[in-house]
This record gives sequence, structure tokens and C-alpha cells, in this order.
Amino acid sequence: MSVSELLRNTARRFPDKTAIHFDNHLVTYKSLDQCVDNLARGLLNLGLKRQEMVGLLLGNCSDFVYSYFAIIRAGGVVVPMNPLYKDEEVKYLLNQAEVVFLITGQSFLPMIKRIWHDIPTLQRVLVTGGETGDRIVSYRELLNMPAEPVEIAIKPNDIAACLFTSGTTGKPKGALLSHSNLVFDVQASTERIQMDSRDQHLCVLPLFHSFALMATLLCPLYTGGSIVVLPQFHPDLVLREITSKKITFFLRYTYHVCFSFVSSREAE
Repeated sequence: MSVSELLRNTARRFPDKTAIHFDNHLVTYKSLDQCVDNLARGLLNLGLKRQEMVGLLLGNCSDFVYSYFAIIRAGGVVVPMNPLYKDEEVKYLLNQAEVVFLITGQSFLPMIKRIWHDIPTLQRVLVTGGETGDRIVSYRELLNMPAEPVEIAIKPNDIAACLFTSGTTGKPKGALLSHSNLVFDVQASTERIQMDSRDQHLCVLPLFHSFALMATLLCPLYTGGSIVVLPQFHPDLVLREITSKKITFFLRYTYHVCFSFVSSREAE
């Protein structure tokens, strides 16, 4: 099984079930799978070749999820990046990974323009909103262009993602993760934790990080759970979402922060 098939199989099992809840907008598994096909076809039409690197510079949002799976479904390698990075950090990652396409938001475009001349491999930038032009493509147009299912032959040892370390003791290093690597981790984790399709997951950790990708995106989408995606962490918002969305699964890290927040309010 490939990472793309992981989503496809769940969409066939639960087509009308909510997959993503973001900014008061619900996305079913059927709609998610179709959006991934649309965007994957758009990437292929732009010339993306098998195992080429595609950068993903977005915060937590539904577009991150569409892009992550579309890049992989098109046979590419997704390179998630920290949206807090500045010019030199982004340039370093794009060059190290030899990224050919970049999916990002309008707010990042001025930075990309400043560094583009120093990134020889970067051919096109897909922007989720706003400006288009020479080598700058409308992401939204590709996403909304209906496409037939994209079926690319993917081998278990093909690379699915390139995740960079934080660079604590030096420059960040790219770790290449295969489809079999990610799928095995998902299957082992969901079995051990006993996740299932009844779970409501809260995704608040930054999705560019390996822990968040595995625990709050890939695992829930494999089991058919529903994911509430928050753009950033705030204890009050998290507590409201847990109550209103009846969250059954979220990471212990956020539990401790929320508990401290409640304790401090009670003390007041």
C-alpha cells in the first residue's frame, strides 16, 4: 500500500463521512479524495516527474492536507517546511532538496521572490490565493479543475516525503521516508493506540512536523476518523473545540498545556 492508497481506500469505505473540519468548513472523504486528484492532475500537467521534490510552505489548514496527498499521488516527494522560517532558512531547504515546485500562500510570496534567483531548480510556485504571473500558478484553479482519478504506479520503496531535522547542532538534514516506512508506522500506531473510525481528532501541532503528520493526519485518515484542524494553538480555543466537537483523541503535550491554563484560571 502507498500513502496515496491509504487515503483512497478510506474514501471508498467512508465517502460521506467528515474527514477534515477547518474554519467552520466540513470536507468529506469523497470530496477530499477528489480534491487530491484534481491537484495531482494539475501538478502532472505542469510537468512534475516521478520522485521530483515539491516544497510545501503552509500553516495548518485544509490546503496543507490537499497538497500533501496530491504531491504524493502524483508520484512526487513532499517537502514540508516550517512556515516560521525566514529567507535564508527557506532558501537552504529548497536548495538542499532540489525542489522543482513550491506550494505556498500569498503572504510568503514576497520572500520567495527575494530568494528565487538563488534556487536554480525551482521552476514554478503555486500560490493558494492572490497574485499569479510568470511561473506563479493559481493553486485554487488547479484544485477546482475536475479530474479523473490519478493512478501512478508507486513502489513500496519509492520516497514519499523528505522531512528536515531542526538543525539543533548544525544545518538541518533531510530524512527520506519511503511509502512502506510511513504506511508501516501508521498501521502499527493505529493498532497499538486502538484508533478507529469513531474517533474525533484534534490537530493543533504544526503539520510540517513528523510527529503531527503521523499522529494527527495520517493515522486518523487511515482509520476513517474525523480531524479538526486548528491554525495555531491557544488553550481557550482548544478547550472549546474539545467540548463542541467531542474530541476523543489529541496529543498529551496539548493536554498538559491546557491543564495548566485551566489551573491558572481557577487560581485567579
